[in-house]
Amino acid sequence: MIFGQPAVYLNALMVMMLAFVIGLAGGSMLAGYLTRKAVAFTARHRALLLWKLAGLPFAGAAIAMLLMLALNYSAAASIQNRNSLLFHWHHPYHFELSSWHSLVLMAGAVLFIAVAANAWLKIHKSRACAQLLKSLAQDDKPYLLDTREPAALTIGFIHPRFYITRGLAGALEQKELEQVIRHEQAHIARKDPLKKLVFNLLTVFYPARVATRLRKMMALSREQMADELAIRNGGDRFLLAETLLKTTKLCRAANADDESRQSFVACGLVSNDVESRVRYLLQQQEHPRFSWRVSLLAVSAVLASCLFGVDVLHHAVEQVFHH
Repeated sequence: MIFGQPAVYLNALMVMMLAFVIGLAGGSMLAGYLTRKAVAFTARHRALLLWKLAGLPFAGAAIAMLLMLALNYSAAASIQNRNSLLFHWHHPYHFELSSWHSLVLMAGAVLFIAVAANAWLKIHKSRACAQLLKSLAQDDKPYLLDTREPAALTIGFIHPRFYITRGLAGALEQKELEQVIRHEQAHIARKDPLKKLVFNLLTVFYPARVATRLRKMMALSREQMADELAIRNGGDRFLLAETLLKTTKLCRAANADDESRQSFVACGLVSNDVESRVRYLLQQQEHPRFSWRVSLLAVSAVLASCLFGVDVLHHAVEQVFHH
């Protein structure tokens, strides 16, 4: 048995973990509905919504834990009423090591370590790939790779670089190559490899199907925003669309395997839904904007469920174990 402030901190971690689970469940339910609605909207608004969904479980867990600690340290509250209706914790100053609380904390710690180790391995693999490409590159801006396989990608989350193979550069006309270069430069200007890394890390705890859906939609939004920035920097909308289609055909004909699909940090030119990108480029009408009132209401509902649902979930488990 642990008493005093150490017990409060351990119980606060329990609150955080329960709120995180509730946030994952709520975020998973929201993801299907909101992502279907967001397909028709602008890439920027879609990306902002996806960032909210990715950070939702972490925000709910952090708010729940901080609120419990704030109530505990409130100078105006007495020992008897420090726990509000949000957290009707029967024993905030006691933590039983032989209870289910300890099992949950240990399971959470093991899961976090396993996920963190897997993410670190992927990051390490991407960094090794970036170092290898850097050593093989022959020229500066664009960094040319001496291979027949057509490819163009941006890699590196601290000092990103973009690479184009001689196979792709030789198959494109100069004006088409300029479109590719502007697109890859847009990824560098937007810090997209770093953003990709952070987003993938935030979604790593979601169920596999939900995480895959969120990452695919964010990847499409990221490429569309890079296309838009390339156009604003002097690119041609119609020529870029033609270049995307031509590059995709070249890659498919060569059976090129785009490593950026699996990479945690790389952004490839044709690694996403090219048809959607071309339609997005060629559409002349203004894309509708997402209703932020709806998204804010949905996100607020999940955050509220994280706060109020902690006590319900805790007592439900208590009834099962008769702790």
